[in-house]
Amino acid sequence: YLRKFSDEEYVTYVLDSMMPEISKTDSLLKLEFRNYSFDPRYLVQSAAYIRDYLPELTGILQKVQSEKKPVKDNTKQDYEPIVKDGTPEYFVQVYTERIAGDSAVISIYNYNPEVILILGTGRKKKYVDNFQHPEPEVAAYDGSQLCRLDIVSDTNAAYLLFMVKGFDETFSVPINRWPYPSGETPQQELMAAVDLDNETIFTRVNGMEIYMKKGHIQANRPIIIPEGYRVHFEPGTTLDLTDSAMFISYSPVFMRGQKDHPIVVTSSDFSANGFTVLQAGVRSVLDNVIFENLNTLNYKGWMLTGAVTFYESDVDISNTMFYRNQCEDALNTVRSGFSLENAKFEHIYGDAFDSDFCTGRVANTSFTNIGNDAIDFSGSHIQIIDTDITEVEDKGISGGEGSDLTVINTTILRANIGVASKDLSTVTLRNSLIKDCNYGLVLLQKKPEYGPASMELVQTKIEQAKTPMLIEKGSVVTIDGKIYEGDKTDVSSLFY
Repeated sequence: YLRKFSDEEYVTYVLDSMMPEISKTDSLLKLEFRNYSFDPRYLVQSAAYIRDYLPELTGILQKVQSEKKPVKDNTKQDYEPIVKDGTPEYFVQVYTERIAGDSAVISIYNYNPEVILILGTGRKKKYVDNFQHPEPEVAAYDGSQLCRLDIVSDTNAAYLLFMVKGFDETFSVPINRWPYPSGETPQQELMAAVDLDNETIFTRVNGMEIYMKKGHIQANRPIIIPEGYRVHFEPGTTLDLTDSAMFISYSPVFMRGQKDHPIVVTSSDFSANGFTVLQAGVRSVLDNVIFENLNTLNYKGWMLTGAVTFYESDVDISNTMFYRNQCEDALNTVRSGFSLENAKFEHIYGDAFDSDFCTGRVANTSFTNIGNDAIDFSGSHIQIIDTDITEVEDKGISGGEGSDLTVINTTILRANIGVASKDLSTVTLRNSLIKDCNYGLVLLQKKPEYGPASMELVQTKIEQAKTPMLIEKGSVVTIDGKIYEGDKTDVSSLFY
Protein backbone atom coordinates (compact mmCIF):
# COMPACT_ATOMS: atom_id res chain seq x y z
CA TYR A 1 0.00 0.00 0.00
CA LEU A 2 1.49 3.32 -1.11
CA ARG A 3 -0.15 6.51 0.16
CA LYS A 4 0.33 9.68 -1.87
CA PHE A 5 2.03 12.49 0.08
CA SER A 6 0.20 15.75 0.46
CA ASP A 7 2.13 18.84 -0.64
CA GLU A 8 2.76 19.87 2.95
CA GLU A 9 3.93 16.38 3.90
CA TYR A 10 6.31 16.32 0.94
CA VAL A 11 7.87 19.68 1.92
CA THR A 12 8.27 18.40 5.48
CA TYR A 13 9.89 15.21 4.17
CA VAL A 14 12.37 17.19 2.05
CA LEU A 15 13.26 19.46 4.99
CA ASP A 16 13.79 16.48 7.28
CA SER A 17 16.16 14.88 4.76
CA MET A 18 18.16 18.11 4.55
CA MET A 19 18.19 18.84 8.28
CA PRO A 20 21.75 17.57 9.01
CA GLU A 21 23.17 19.92 6.38
CA ILE A 22 20.84 22.75 7.50
CA SER A 23 21.97 22.37 11.12
CA LYS A 24 25.64 22.41 10.11
CA THR A 25 25.23 25.57 8.02
CA ASP A 26 23.07 27.19 10.70
CA SER A 27 25.78 26.63 13.32
CA LEU A 28 28.44 28.17 11.03
CA LEU A 29 26.30 31.26 10.45
CA LYS A 30 25.81 31.69 14.18
CA LEU A 31 29.57 32.05 14.66
CA GLU A 32 29.26 35.48 13.04
CA PHE A 33 25.55 36.25 13.48
CA ARG A 34 24.63 35.08 16.95
CA ASN A 35 20.98 36.12 16.69
CA TYR A 36 20.41 34.36 13.37
CA SER A 37 18.14 31.35 13.39
CA PHE A 38 16.91 29.38 10.37
CA ASP A 39 13.12 29.18 10.23
CA PRO A 40 11.84 26.35 7.96
CA ARG A 41 8.33 27.78 8.15
CA TYR A 42 9.37 30.36 5.59
CA LEU A 43 10.00 27.65 3.00
CA VAL A 44 6.74 25.89 3.81
CA GLN A 45 4.78 29.15 3.49
CA SER A 46 6.57 30.06 0.26
CA ALA A 47 5.82 26.66 -1.23
CA ALA A 48 2.15 27.02 -0.30
CA TYR A 49 2.01 30.48 -1.85
CA ILE A 50 3.57 29.21 -5.10
CA ARG A 51 1.09 26.30 -5.29
CA ASP A 52 -1.84 28.66 -4.78
CA TYR A 53 -0.53 31.07 -7.42
CA LEU A 54 0.23 28.49 -10.11
CA PRO A 55 -3.33 28.30 -11.58
CA GLU A 56 -3.46 32.10 -11.95
CA LEU A 57 0.04 32.20 -13.45
CA THR A 58 -0.84 29.44 -15.91
CA GLY A 59 -3.82 31.46 -17.11
CA ILE A 60 -1.68 34.59 -17.57
CA LEU A 61 0.95 32.69 -19.57
CA GLN A 62 -1.67 31.09 -21.79
CA LYS A 63 -3.18 34.50 -22.51
CA VAL A 64 0.19 36.02 -23.32
CA GLN A 65 1.04 33.09 -25.59
CA SER A 66 -2.21 33.43 -27.49
CA GLU A 67 -1.69 37.18 -28.03
CA LYS A 68 2.04 36.92 -28.88
CA LYS A 69 3.02 38.63 -32.11
CA PRO A 70 5.67 37.19 -34.42
CA VAL A 71 9.18 38.54 -33.87
CA LYS A 72 10.49 40.26 -36.96
CA ASP A 73 14.13 40.50 -35.87
CA ASN A 74 15.55 38.17 -33.24
CA THR A 75 18.51 40.50 -32.63
CA LYS A 76 16.33 43.55 -32.01
CA GLN A 77 13.83 43.35 -29.16
CA ASP A 78 11.60 46.00 -27.68
CA TYR A 79 13.33 47.32 -24.55
CA GLU A 80 11.26 50.45 -24.27
CA PRO A 81 10.26 49.66 -20.62
CA ILE A 82 13.91 50.17 -19.63
CA VAL A 83 13.67 53.74 -20.79
CA LYS A 84 10.20 54.33 -19.36
CA ASP A 85 11.26 52.98 -15.98
CA GLY A 86 14.18 55.44 -15.87
CA THR A 87 16.89 52.81 -15.60
CA PRO A 88 19.27 53.38 -18.57
CA GLU A 89 21.91 54.88 -16.26
CA TYR A 90 22.39 51.47 -14.68
CA PHE A 91 23.69 50.23 -18.03
CA VAL A 92 26.29 52.94 -18.66
CA GLN A 93 29.75 53.02 -17.08
CA VAL A 94 32.32 55.81 -17.37
CA TYR A 95 36.04 55.74 -16.49
CA THR A 96 38.90 58.25 -16.46
CA GLU A 97 41.54 56.75 -18.73
CA ARG A 98 44.23 59.43 -18.58
CA ILE A 99 44.77 63.06 -17.60
CA ALA A 100 46.89 65.70 -19.33
CA GLY A 101 46.90 69.16 -17.74
CA ASP A 102 43.29 70.22 -17.19
CA SER A 103 41.89 67.76 -19.75
CA ALA A 104 40.86 64.15 -19.23
CA VAL A 105 40.09 61.34 -21.63
CA ILE A 106 37.10 59.39 -20.39
CA SER A 107 35.79 56.09 -21.75
CA ILE A 108 32.06 55.41 -21.98
CA TYR A 109 30.70 51.85 -22.03
CA ASN A 110 27.10 51.32 -23.11
CA TYR A 111 25.34 48.12 -22.06
CA ASN A 112 21.87 49.37 -23.04
CA PRO A 113 20.13 47.59 -25.92
CA GLU A 114 19.57 51.08 -27.40
CA VAL A 115 21.91 53.69 -28.87
CA ILE A 116 22.75 56.52 -26.46
CA LEU A 117 23.59 60.14 -27.30
CA ILE A 118 26.32 61.86 -25.28
CA LEU A 119 25.32 65.38 -24.23
CA GLY A 120 28.48 66.18 -22.30
CA THR A 121 29.94 66.22 -18.79
CA GLY A 122 29.29 68.33 -15.72
CA ARG A 123 30.38 69.00 -12.18
CA LYS A 124 26.80 68.37 -11.05
CA LYS A 125 24.54 65.54 -12.13
CA LYS A 126 21.83 67.76 -13.65
CA TYR A 127 23.87 70.32 -15.61
CA VAL A 128 26.21 70.08 -18.61
CA ASP A 129 29.35 72.21 -18.32
CA ASN A 130 31.30 70.69 -21.21
CA PHE A 131 28.99 70.09 -24.19
CA GLN A 132 29.67 67.54 -26.90
CA HIS A 133 28.42 68.86 -30.26
CA PRO A 134 27.30 67.31 -32.42
CA GLU A 135 26.25 64.69 -29.89
CA PRO A 136 28.35 61.54 -30.39
CA GLU A 137 26.61 58.18 -30.28
CA VAL A 138 27.54 54.96 -28.49
CA ALA A 139 26.23 51.87 -30.25
CA ALA A 140 23.57 49.62 -28.75
CA TYR A 141 24.86 46.60 -26.87
CA ASP A 142 23.91 43.26 -28.41
CA GLY A 143 25.98 41.02 -26.16
CA SER A 144 28.69 40.30 -28.73
CA GLN A 145 31.22 43.06 -28.03
CA LEU A 146 31.92 46.09 -25.85
CA CYS A 147 30.35 49.33 -27.03
CA ARG A 148 32.91 51.98 -26.13
CA LEU A 149 33.45 55.64 -26.94
CA ASP A 150 36.26 57.91 -25.72
CA ILE A 151 35.72 61.65 -25.35
CA VAL A 152 37.76 64.54 -23.96
CA SER A 153 36.44 66.41 -20.93
CA ASP A 154 37.80 68.66 -18.21
CA THR A 155 39.23 67.19 -15.01
CA ASN A 156 36.56 68.86 -12.85
CA ALA A 157 33.76 66.85 -14.45
CA ALA A 158 32.09 64.40 -12.09
CA TYR A 159 29.12 63.22 -14.20
CA LEU A 160 28.35 62.16 -17.76
CA LEU A 161 24.96 63.26 -19.12
CA PHE A 162 23.29 61.35 -21.96
CA MET A 163 19.98 60.51 -23.65
CA VAL A 164 18.63 57.33 -25.17
CA LYS A 165 18.18 57.88 -28.91
CA GLY A 166 14.54 58.48 -29.72
CA PHE A 167 13.61 59.65 -26.22
CA ASP A 168 13.70 63.09 -24.57
CA GLU A 169 14.72 62.30 -20.99
CA THR A 170 18.25 63.12 -19.78
CA PHE A 171 20.20 60.73 -17.57
CA SER A 172 23.47 61.08 -15.66
CA VAL A 173 26.09 58.66 -14.32
CA PRO A 174 29.18 59.35 -12.16
CA ILE A 175 32.59 59.35 -13.79
CA ASN A 176 34.92 56.86 -12.10
CA ARG A 177 38.31 58.37 -11.30
CA TRP A 178 40.18 55.28 -12.45
CA PRO A 179 40.66 53.49 -15.80
CA TYR A 180 38.43 50.71 -17.05
CA PRO A 181 39.39 47.55 -15.11
CA SER A 182 41.08 45.06 -17.35
CA GLY A 183 43.62 42.27 -17.14
CA GLU A 184 44.68 40.67 -13.87
CA THR A 185 43.50 41.61 -10.41
CA PRO A 186 46.17 42.89 -7.99
CA GLN A 187 46.07 39.53 -6.22
CA GLN A 188 46.55 37.62 -9.47
CA GLU A 189 49.36 39.97 -10.49
CA LEU A 190 51.19 39.33 -7.21
CA MET A 191 50.77 35.57 -7.56
CA ALA A 192 52.65 35.85 -10.85
CA ALA A 193 55.60 37.16 -8.84
CA VAL A 194 56.13 33.84 -7.04
CA ASP A 195 59.84 32.96 -7.20
CA LEU A 196 60.75 30.11 -4.89
CA ASP A 197 64.13 29.75 -6.63
CA ASN A 198 65.33 33.13 -5.36
CA GLU A 199 68.53 32.24 -3.48
CA THR A 200 68.73 35.68 -1.85
CA ILE A 201 65.45 34.92 0.01
CA PHE A 202 65.27 31.12 0.37
CA THR A 203 67.91 28.67 1.48
CA ARG A 204 66.14 25.64 0.05
CA VAL A 205 62.77 24.13 -0.83
CA ASN A 206 62.46 20.47 0.16
CA GLY A 207 59.20 19.13 -1.17
CA MET A 208 56.55 21.28 0.49
CA GLU A 209 58.94 22.68 3.12
CA ILE A 210 60.31 26.18 2.43
CA TYR A 211 63.28 27.50 4.44
CA MET A 212 63.98 31.21 4.53
CA LYS A 213 67.62 32.26 4.31
CA LYS A 214 69.25 32.71 7.71
CA GLY A 215 70.87 36.00 8.62
CA HIS A 216 69.98 39.36 7.12
CA ILE A 217 67.59 39.32 4.14
CA GLN A 218 67.11 42.55 2.17
CA ALA A 219 63.95 42.30 0.06
CA ASN A 220 62.80 45.09 -2.24
CA ARG A 221 60.28 42.99 -4.17
CA PRO A 222 57.18 41.06 -3.09
CA ILE A 223 57.76 37.72 -1.35
CA ILE A 224 54.77 35.54 -2.27
CA ILE A 225 54.30 31.98 -0.95
CA PRO A 226 51.63 29.82 -2.68
CA GLU A 227 49.32 27.50 -0.76
CA GLY A 228 50.26 24.00 0.26
CA TYR A 229 53.71 24.74 1.70
CA ARG A 230 55.16 25.21 5.19
CA VAL A 231 57.43 28.26 5.62
CA HIS A 232 60.26 28.11 8.18
CA PHE A 233 62.30 31.00 9.64
CA GLU A 234 65.53 30.26 11.52
CA PRO A 235 66.51 31.98 14.82
CA GLY A 236 68.48 35.18 14.26
CA THR A 237 66.93 35.90 10.83
CA THR A 238 66.15 39.52 9.93
CA LEU A 239 63.80 40.20 7.03
CA ASP A 240 64.08 43.85 5.92
CA LEU A 241 61.25 44.81 3.55
CA THR A 242 62.15 47.97 1.61
CA ASP A 243 60.86 49.85 -1.44
CA SER A 244 57.25 48.87 -0.61
CA ALA A 245 58.07 45.15 -0.55
CA MET A 246 55.65 42.79 1.16
CA PHE A 247 55.40 39.26 2.56
CA ILE A 248 52.24 37.37 1.61
CA SER A 249 51.86 33.67 2.38
CA TYR A 250 48.96 31.37 1.56
CA SER A 251 50.77 28.73 3.63
CA PRO A 252 51.42 28.56 7.39
CA VAL A 253 54.56 30.18 8.76
CA PHE A 254 56.75 28.73 11.51
CA MET A 255 58.89 31.44 13.09
CA ARG A 256 60.66 29.94 16.07
CA GLY A 257 63.25 32.40 17.29
CA GLN A 258 65.18 32.39 20.53
CA LYS A 259 65.31 34.92 23.32
CA ASP A 260 68.87 35.97 22.42
CA HIS A 261 68.36 35.38 18.69
CA PRO A 262 64.86 36.58 17.80
CA ILE A 263 63.45 36.65 14.29
CA VAL A 264 62.99 40.27 13.15
CA VAL A 265 60.65 41.51 10.42
CA THR A 266 61.33 45.18 9.82
CA SER A 267 61.37 47.93 7.22
CA SER A 268 64.42 50.18 7.37
CA ASP A 269 62.72 52.75 5.13
CA PHE A 270 59.26 52.35 6.79
CA SER A 271 57.66 51.45 3.43
CA ALA A 272 56.84 47.74 3.87
CA ASN A 273 53.44 46.58 2.62
CA GLY A 274 52.86 44.33 5.61
CA PHE A 275 53.35 40.74 6.72
CA THR A 276 50.22 38.82 5.69
CA VAL A 277 49.09 35.20 6.01
CA LEU A 278 45.92 34.30 4.08
CA GLN A 279 43.80 31.14 4.39
CA ALA A 280 46.81 29.06 5.35
CA GLY A 281 44.89 25.91 6.28
CA VAL A 282 47.38 24.88 9.01
CA ARG A 283 48.00 26.72 12.28
CA SER A 284 51.04 29.03 12.22
CA VAL A 285 53.50 29.41 15.11
CA LEU A 286 55.33 32.63 16.07
CA ASP A 287 57.73 32.60 19.02
CA ASN A 288 60.37 35.20 19.88
CA VAL A 289 59.61 37.43 16.89
CA ILE A 290 59.88 41.22 16.53
CA PHE A 291 57.67 43.11 14.06
CA GLU A 292 58.71 46.75 13.72
CA ASN A 293 58.34 49.77 11.43
CA LEU A 294 55.80 48.03 9.17
CA ASN A 295 52.98 49.50 7.11
CA THR A 296 50.03 47.53 5.75
CA LEU A 297 49.22 45.92 2.40
CA ASN A 298 48.16 48.61 -0.07
CA TYR A 299 48.71 47.41 -3.63
CA LYS A 300 46.72 48.76 -6.59
CA GLY A 301 43.48 48.96 -4.64
CA TRP A 302 43.99 45.78 -2.58
CA MET A 303 44.15 47.15 0.95
CA LEU A 304 44.27 45.64 4.43
CA THR A 305 44.47 47.35 7.83
CA GLY A 306 47.10 45.31 9.69
CA ALA A 307 50.87 45.58 9.68
CA VAL A 308 50.67 41.88 10.60
CA THR A 309 47.54 40.09 9.36
CA PHE A 310 46.22 36.55 9.78
CA TYR A 311 43.12 36.14 7.65
CA GLU A 312 41.24 32.87 8.09
CA SER A 313 44.52 31.47 9.39
CA ASP A 314 44.87 30.14 12.92
CA VAL A 315 48.00 31.19 14.78
CA ASP A 316 49.82 30.84 18.11
CA ILE A 317 51.89 33.92 19.03
CA SER A 318 54.22 34.04 22.03
CA ASN A 319 57.14 36.16 23.28
CA THR A 320 56.62 38.54 20.38
CA MET A 321 57.04 42.31 20.10
CA PHE A 322 54.93 44.64 17.92
CA TYR A 323 56.64 48.00 17.73
CA ARG A 324 55.99 51.29 15.92
CA ASN A 325 53.70 50.18 13.13
CA GLN A 326 52.70 52.78 10.52
CA CYS A 327 49.09 51.78 9.84
CA GLU A 328 45.64 51.24 11.35
CA ASP A 329 46.32 47.96 13.22
CA ALA A 330 49.58 46.50 14.49
CA LEU A 331 48.03 43.00 14.53
CA ASN A 332 44.78 42.05 12.81
CA THR A 333 43.23 38.58 12.92
CA VAL A 334 40.08 37.80 10.94
CA ARG A 335 37.96 34.65 11.25
CA SER A 336 40.79 32.84 12.95
CA GLY A 337 41.58 30.97 16.12
CA PHE A 338 44.53 32.38 18.01
CA SER A 339 46.54 32.51 21.21
CA LEU A 340 48.60 35.56 22.18
CA GLU A 341 50.90 35.10 25.18
CA ASN A 342 53.83 37.02 26.67
CA ALA A 343 53.62 39.62 23.90
CA LYS A 344 54.34 43.35 23.90
CA PHE A 345 52.77 46.18 21.91
CA GLU A 346 54.62 49.48 22.18
CA HIS A 347 54.33 52.87 20.44
CA ILE A 348 51.48 51.80 18.19
CA TYR A 349 50.06 54.27 15.66
CA GLY A 350 46.41 53.06 15.69
CA ASP A 351 44.83 49.95 17.21
CA ALA A 352 47.28 47.52 18.75
CA PHE A 353 45.28 44.29 18.38
CA ASP A 354 42.13 44.25 16.25
CA SER A 355 40.33 40.93 15.96
CA ASP A 356 37.20 40.27 13.90
CA PHE A 357 35.05 37.15 14.26
CA CYS A 358 37.73 35.20 16.09
CA THR A 359 38.06 32.86 19.03
CA GLY A 360 41.13 33.11 21.20
CA ARG A 361 43.06 33.98 24.33
CA VAL A 362 45.29 36.90 25.36
CA ALA A 363 47.56 36.25 28.34
CA ASN A 364 50.50 37.95 30.07
CA THR A 365 50.61 40.64 27.42
CA SER A 366 51.34 44.38 27.74
CA PHE A 367 50.11 47.34 25.71
CA THR A 368 51.93 50.66 26.11
CA ASN A 369 51.53 54.01 24.31
CA ILE A 370 48.70 53.05 21.97
CA GLY A 371 47.36 55.62 19.50
CA ASN A 372 43.80 54.28 19.39
CA ASP A 373 42.40 51.07 20.96
CA ALA A 374 44.66 48.61 22.76
CA ILE A 375 42.34 45.61 22.25
CA ASP A 376 39.36 45.81 19.88
CA PHE A 377 37.24 42.72 19.22
CA SER A 378 34.20 42.41 16.95
CA GLY A 379 32.00 39.32 16.79
CA SER A 380 34.56 37.40 18.82
CA HIS A 381 34.76 35.10 21.84
CA ILE A 382 37.88 36.01 23.81
CA GLN A 383 39.53 35.48 27.20
CA ILE A 384 42.00 38.13 28.43
CA ILE A 385 44.16 37.17 31.44
CA ASP A 386 47.01 38.84 33.37
CA THR A 387 47.33 41.73 30.92
CA ASP A 388 48.54 45.31 31.46
CA ILE A 389 47.29 48.24 29.37
CA THR A 390 48.85 51.69 29.83
CA GLU A 391 48.61 55.06 28.05
CA VAL A 392 45.84 54.50 25.50
CA GLU A 393 44.35 57.30 23.41
CA ASP A 394 40.94 55.63 23.06
CA LYS A 395 39.74 52.32 24.57
CA GLY A 396 41.69 49.90 26.69
CA ILE A 397 39.40 46.97 25.84
CA SER A 398 36.50 47.14 23.42
CA GLY A 399 33.94 44.47 22.55
CA GLY A 400 31.54 45.02 19.65
CA GLU A 401 29.09 43.29 17.32
CA GLY A 402 27.99 40.52 19.65
CA SER A 403 31.37 39.77 21.23
CA ASP A 404 31.76 37.79 24.43
CA LEU A 405 34.84 38.86 26.41
CA THR A 406 36.07 37.58 29.76
CA VAL A 407 38.76 39.73 31.40
CA ILE A 408 40.64 38.40 34.44
CA ASN A 409 43.38 39.98 36.58
CA THR A 410 43.96 42.82 34.11
CA THR A 411 44.99 46.45 34.73
CA ILE A 412 44.02 49.41 32.54
CA LEU A 413 45.73 52.73 33.30
CA ARG A 414 45.29 56.14 31.68
CA ALA A 415 42.98 55.32 28.80
CA ASN A 416 40.27 57.56 27.45
CA ILE A 417 37.78 54.70 27.99
CA GLY A 418 38.76 51.82 30.23
CA VAL A 419 36.37 49.17 28.89
CA ALA A 420 33.63 49.53 26.27
CA SER A 421 30.84 47.12 25.43
CA LYS A 422 28.86 47.80 22.26
CA ASP A 423 26.15 46.27 20.12
CA LEU A 424 24.91 43.19 21.98
CA SER A 425 28.34 42.43 23.41
CA THR A 426 28.91 41.00 26.86
CA VAL A 427 32.07 41.84 28.84
CA THR A 428 32.87 40.21 32.19
CA LEU A 429 35.71 41.57 34.36
CA ARG A 430 37.09 39.73 37.39
CA ASN A 431 39.79 40.83 39.83
CA SER A 432 40.80 43.73 37.60
CA LEU A 433 41.59 47.44 37.94
CA ILE A 434 40.58 50.44 35.83
CA LYS A 435 42.38 53.58 36.93
CA ASP A 436 42.95 57.20 35.85
CA CYS A 437 40.67 56.96 32.80
CA ASN A 438 38.36 59.66 31.47
CA TYR A 439 35.56 57.07 31.32
CA GLY A 440 35.78 53.88 33.35
CA LEU A 441 33.03 51.96 31.58
CA VAL A 442 31.02 52.84 28.47
CA LEU A 443 28.07 50.81 27.20
CA LEU A 444 26.19 51.75 24.04
CA GLN A 445 24.56 50.69 20.81
CA LYS A 446 26.51 51.99 17.84
CA LYS A 447 24.98 50.08 14.92
CA PRO A 448 21.20 50.01 14.36
CA GLU A 449 21.18 46.35 13.33
CA TYR A 450 22.41 45.33 16.78
CA GLY A 451 21.14 46.18 20.27
CA PRO A 452 22.22 47.31 23.75
CA ALA A 453 25.23 45.90 25.59
CA SER A 454 25.94 44.40 28.99
CA MET A 455 28.84 44.18 31.42
CA GLU A 456 29.55 42.44 34.70
CA LEU A 457 32.24 43.38 37.25
CA VAL A 458 33.29 41.00 39.98
CA GLN A 459 35.85 42.23 42.54
CA THR A 460 36.93 44.86 40.03
CA LYS A 461 37.75 48.46 40.92
CA ILE A 462 37.27 51.72 39.03
CA GLU A 463 39.53 54.35 40.54
CA GLN A 464 40.00 58.07 39.83
CA ALA A 465 37.90 58.06 36.66
CA LYS A 466 36.39 61.40 35.59
CA THR A 467 33.23 59.51 34.64
CA PRO A 468 33.12 56.05 36.27
CA MET A 469 30.23 54.74 34.15
CA LEU A 470 28.42 55.98 31.04
CA ILE A 471 25.53 53.64 30.27
CA GLU A 472 23.11 54.08 27.40
CA LYS A 473 19.43 53.34 27.95
CA GLY A 474 18.80 49.62 27.46
CA SER A 475 22.31 48.57 28.46
CA VAL A 476 23.05 47.13 31.90
CA VAL A 477 26.07 46.90 34.22
CA THR A 478 26.21 44.52 37.17
CA ILE A 479 28.84 45.23 39.85
CA ASP A 480 29.22 42.54 42.51
CA GLY A 481 25.55 41.68 42.15
CA LYS A 482 24.21 45.26 42.06
CA ILE A 483 22.47 46.24 38.82
CA TYR A 484 22.93 49.64 37.13
CA GLU A 485 20.56 50.34 34.25
CA GLY A 486 21.40 52.92 31.61
CA ASP A 487 19.53 56.22 31.30
CA LYS A 488 21.64 58.08 28.69
CA THR A 489 20.66 58.55 25.06
CA ASP A 490 22.71 58.68 21.88
CA VAL A 491 25.98 57.89 23.67
CA SER A 492 27.69 56.96 20.39
CA SER A 493 27.55 60.60 19.24
CA LEU A 494 30.07 61.45 21.99
CA PHE A 495 32.72 59.13 20.55
CA TYR A 496 31.98 58.55 16.85
